[in-house]
Amino acid sequence: TPPDPPTLDLSECAIATHLIVCGDRRGSLHVYNVPTSDDGTKTLEPVSSLYGLHGANGVTSVVYAGGDIFSTGRDGHCRRLALEAGGHITEVSMFKPVKGVEWIERLILAPDGDMLFLVFHSTDLVLHSVNQNRALLKLSCGGGHRSFTFSSDTELLTDKTVRVGYIKGGMVHLREMNLSEVLSNPMLQQPFVGKEAISMEVIDITADGSVLIAVGSEECTICILRVEIPSGESSMSIRCIQTLQGHLSSVRALASTPSGLHPDHKLLFSGGARASVKAWLLSVKDHHNASPLLLSDMFLHEPQTHHHTRGRWRRKNVAFKADPECRVMSLTTFPLPALYGPSGHQNLLTGKHYLAVGCSDGIIRQYVYCEKDRDFTALSCLSFHNRCVLKVGHIIHRDPAWCSSSQTAASNDTSDAVALLFSTATDGKLVFWSLNQSLDVWLRSALKKLSAEEVMGSNWEEDSRTASSLDDEQCCAEPKVVLVVKVHQSGVNDVAVMPVAGAADVSCYRIATVGDDNCLNVLECSVSPPGGGWSSIELLPSVVVTFQYSEPNAHSSSITGVQFLSPTAVLTTSVDQRLNVWEITNGSLVFVWGMVHDIADTAALKVFQTTCIQWSKVAALCGIGFQCFQLHMVTDAVTRYPPDSLSHI
Repeated sequence: TPPDPPTLDLSECAIATHLIVCGDRRGSLHVYNVPTSDDGTKTLEPVSSLYGLHGANGVTSVVYAGGDIFSTGRDGHCRRLALEAGGHITEVSMFKPVKGVEWIERLILAPDGDMLFLVFHSTDLVLHSVNQNRALLKLSCGGGHRSFTFSSDTELLTDKTVRVGYIKGGMVHLREMNLSEVLSNPMLQQPFVGKEAISMEVIDITADGSVLIAVGSEECTICILRVEIPSGESSMSIRCIQTLQGHLSSVRALASTPSGLHPDHKLLFSGGARASVKAWLLSVKDHHNASPLLLSDMFLHEPQTHHHTRGRWRRKNVAFKADPECRVMSLTTFPLPALYGPSGHQNLLTGKHYLAVGCSDGIIRQYVYCEKDRDFTALSCLSFHNRCVLKVGHIIHRDPAWCSSSQTAASNDTSDAVALLFSTATDGKLVFWSLNQSLDVWLRSALKKLSAEEVMGSNWEEDSRTASSLDDEQCCAEPKVVLVVKVHQSGVNDVAVMPVAGAADVSCYRIATVGDDNCLNVLECSVSPPGGGWSSIELLPSVVVTFQYSEPNAHSSSITGVQFLSPTAVLTTSVDQRLNVWEITNGSLVFVWGMVHDIADTAALKVFQTTCIQWSKVAALCGIGFQCFQLHMVTDAVTRYPPDSLSHI
């Protein structure tokens, strides 16, 4: 028998053959391995336990569905756990389904993916729907301390019938209701985010016109929107399918990249105030249910690898030193196999991603994220700006002309493409960094570490000299600045990059920047390999500004978003609630057309294209609301009439 009696019938906890998961009154979860033979009375010992998961008030329900375990308790949280080999369970996500409620009595999973929570709020019994974000039933029963009974899940989901029995005032009360009328009645919904949306990231686009967009808000949540782009006369639909919770403050930065270990999945990195960065795994196979999983949670820290103890250097784990005043302002990420190509180290590189974090303290922190281990490895900290970093991004270019000079890159453990990191800050400067040398040193350090593990076995951690030398090499590999350009008088709010045709040995890019000075700048930059070829890792690539287009009064107030529609067309938006299109022609920026949109305090602008609509692109804006526009294109130019407003929420 379990050491503590569970709060529910064990028949509801059977999740797999010979395994039972149950919760106790101290908020813990235990996994028991049931013997196959009938040996009579036998005391079972848990094979895995998570103690105090739901606090001191106990676990109220445990549900198994889709290979995962869901548990609720009187701490007001619902936790999702993964069942691993051997009966071990690990927590992958946690969220609070109903604000202001601490007592969740029961979880009911609907066939359409909706999660129904039976909760006690003060003296009321409430049935709350997560997808509809409203209470389907509210009954004054006196509170959760009273004895009560509720109808079964099958009866509720099939017949929409609710039967409740409870004791109140010395009498037994029985209530029977049908929720069909409640579900059919329309209801005025709250905004898709409670406060202003301040960040946006396009996660996935399908051929049928379905788009997944993540929107970060001031209320510490990330809303996953499914946008259906119409191909005919039908109107566009926007629906919030998931709400990710867990941040302690506003979510100011989002970045996504394809998963290296899970097909049909995307990694979503989110960051904001309180110096926190989170990694989420989103399933994009079914856009009706993104199925998010929280993989990792990290607080920004300075990399410290060793310290002096008792007369000798010993390796020290990286300390998580969080600064509560530090805010994550921007993120950029890419998978490392995209930089190294078909090298001989795919087993080492698969599932690893480069992540750059621009922070309000003027530091750009670099990490390598490992999907398998679910951890962040700190590379270095860059403090060139000494001002609040507003934007970070990257450029990866692989030119066929360079492949011949980099064929030995795989054997020399070097990259065969140019990787550039660019950053902007409140000082109005645009800075380019070369990442190749830094990541090449990390790869060699990882290979040495792997080789040391194979030679020394599990005791290699005790060799302080080896560990210290590897960590010293890794932390000293800082990216080098290759170009600094003063583009604005004050803060640079957004940057967009578009490749254009260049010479055979030169790659050309157009880079558009906007800022608080109401100015729009477009730079033409050429990127060329170093003189000794890209196999010479000590040399830096050449990045040169060949031409600059500028429009000092593009808007009447601070410009917050810029995107390329084509190599010759630029789209901008501003706090003045205008959407303007500019054309690059005859060495200058020419205004094509502009219109007023409905989004106040516009914070982000994204442009994407779907295959279901030819010769058009979709522009999405977020701020106090969310709105999309269909931009009709003629070849590479935008038509000179206003676009169609598809939909907004």
